[in-house]
Amino acid sequence: MARVNFNPTTTIDWKEIATEYIAKKAEEKEITDRTKELNSKLKSFLEGFDNKEDQHIDTDNSGVYLTYRTKDVWDEDRMIELLKNKNLVGNIVKTKEYIDFDALESALYNETLPKDVLKELAKCKSEVVTSVLNIKKYKKGE
Repeated sequence: MARVNFNPTTTIDWKEIATEYIAKKAEEKEITDRTKELNSKLKSFLEGFDNKEDQHIDTDNSGVYLTYRTKDVWDEDRMIELLKNKNLVGNIVKTKEYIDFDALESALYNETLPKDVLKELAKCKSEVVTSVLNIKKYKKGE
């Protein structure tokens, strides 16, 4: 354990620290809310451009630009129905009726699911694309 220099004559005004903490948390919330609002406005504006090369705004020494991320989203209800119809629920579908993706991954790895079921399960996935606003700092002269 690290040793700390403790001076018993030093008094700490905990009430002052708590007051400052509360004030800073309030400021943080205001800043976070304003940042979310500005982010939303900028993304809406930039998403209006069809040409992705135009989806940026440059300032004096910085800029913001959009990038897109793709995320797979599984339709668990459809997967549960499919596995139930094939009598393959085993330890993959839990009692609350959700997919245990670790068990599914194990079944895929051990090749215990029939190939026709794998093809059908693959159809239970869709992609969701989200836009992300990024900030880029420029070096002087760029």
